[in-house]
Order: sequence, then C-alpha cells, then structure tokens
Amino acid sequence: ITKDPEIAKKILEDDKKVIRLGKTLSLLTETHQASTKKSQWHSTKKIPFTAPDGDECVVGITIDITEVKQAEEELKKTKNYIDNIINSMPSALFSLDRDLKITLWNDKAEEFFGISSEDAIQKYIGDLLPKMENLIESITTTIRTGVPYYLPKQTWHTDDRLHYQDITVYPLMAEAIEGAVIRVD
Repeated sequence: ITKDPEIAKKILEDDKKVIRLGKTLSLLTETHQASTKKSQWHSTKKIPFTAPDGDECVVGITIDITEVKQAEEELKKTKNYIDNIINSMPSALFSLDRDLKITLWNDKAEEFFGISSEDAIQKYIGDLLPKMENLIESITTTIRTGVPYYLPKQTWHTDDRLHYQDITVYPLMAEAIEGAVIRVD
C-alpha cells in the first residue's frame, strides 16, 4: 500500500483500533505528490470483520475522491467570487425565495437597514422589514409573471434621517428556483 513507514504505522494503528472497538472507522486523507506538487484525496472505510475461523480482521475500502475535492474547491472559489461581486455593489441587494423569505443579504443591505446577514437570512420579508409589507403583492406578481417592478423615490427613515430610495424587484429566473432579487438604491 505504501513505502512510507510512518504512513504504514498509522494504517496499522487504525486497523488495531477498528478491531479493538469493533466499530467502523471513516477516514479522509490527503497526500501530497512531491513530483507533481498536487494533492490526492482518499476516503477510507475500515470495517471490523470476524473470519469464519474466528480471527478478528478489518475490511477496508478506499476511494480516490481527488476529483470531488477539486470540484469542491472550485465551487468555493466561485462562491467567494460571486459573494465579492454582490458585496461590491453600491446598492442594498437581497433575494427572496417564493415564500418571501430572505436567501441573500449583501453588505450594503446590512449597512442600510442595520440588520446583519445572519439575522436576515430565512426571515419573512414582512416581518424583517415591515415597511416592505406594501410591496408584497408586487413582489409575488414579479415572481409569478417574471416582469420586473420599479418603485421610484420611496422614503425611508434610518438613523433619524430621511432617505429617498428607488426600489426595483427583479424576478429570479433559474432552473427550478422561484424568487426575486430586490435592489434598493
């Protein structure tokens, strides 16, 4: 399996642990290939097994999951990239699912409404922002019809100041996803 004595020692220790405890052991390991300077990932299950002659043994199954880990890393990078774009917007931007619960809340929305993303996500829009209650019919119409809705020069009171904001509701049109994106400028 390996020529590295340290890795061989660890494998043997794990096997003994499985036999001693009589329980399945799941392992995720990363190895570095010095020649290619790349990582390889393996998922291993070690299962205790009693042979017909009564010997306690270990059955091991190892799967190379390098491609899965690489895809996960790419997905993380893409998510971070999109999050950076959304949070770079000069507008308050948030999205709603078809039940009008918040699914995304950018940094500008945190700043403008004074509500953290953690406190906003999965909250019903009417409960979180009662001032938006009068827009619920327009939001649901946008979700249903796919036609954006624009509401100019709305007044908002924040921090004892009066703001005039334009509100635009865009349909969120993705495969099997219904909702809306709301931009407040």
